[in-house]
Amino acid sequence: WSGRSLVGSLQSSWMRPIEYPFLIISIFNGVGGAFRLYDVLGVQPLGRISVEISKDANRVTRCTWPGVEELLDIEELTKQDVQRWANMYPRALEVHLWAGFPCVHLSRVRAYRQNLQGQGSRLFWKLLEVLQWVQEVFAGHAAVRFCIENVASMDEAARKEISSHLDVQPVKLDPSDTLPFNRPRLAWCSETLYEME
Repeated sequence: WSGRSLVGSLQSSWMRPIEYPFLIISIFNGVGGAFRLYDVLGVQPLGRISVEISKDANRVTRCTWPGVEELLDIEELTKQDVQRWANMYPRALEVHLWAGFPCVHLSRVRAYRQNLQGQGSRLFWKLLEVLQWVQEVFAGHAAVRFCIENVASMDEAARKEISSHLDVQPVKLDPSDTLPFNRPRLAWCSETLYEME
């Protein structure tokens, strides 16, 4: 009965997600956490673009969202890729860019960390370049909104450097109220976040 009930409700027209003209770009996508957020909210984007180097993670994303466009290596992204996205989604009114770049040399647990110059964490500079391309290419017809996150235990100097380049102050988040563990993160969001109970 439970299975039939679930299948019946999923096939119902009132359970279909609300379609909205926006594009999701998830850089360092992992298994698609950013995409899942919209599923939970019941919102259907025009398209999903994933940038993720892990083949295993890409397989999970591809199976869950079959229409996703996959790109493997952020370092191989070009401005022409971003222009192609704009041509593929000319009706997008918003672009939502999500990224959680590697914390390898930012985390306090790493001895001799090199912050934004270290292996992995230096990908912030490429992420920043891609964000600037997205803002430039989509300017005039789509609002670009972003959320970039990383480990909260980074050095203050690294936090300030990221903040100055993104022109946003981070918000400290920790899912300990909803999950059985602490995972403090810093999130640089282009949108204003409001505290909730």
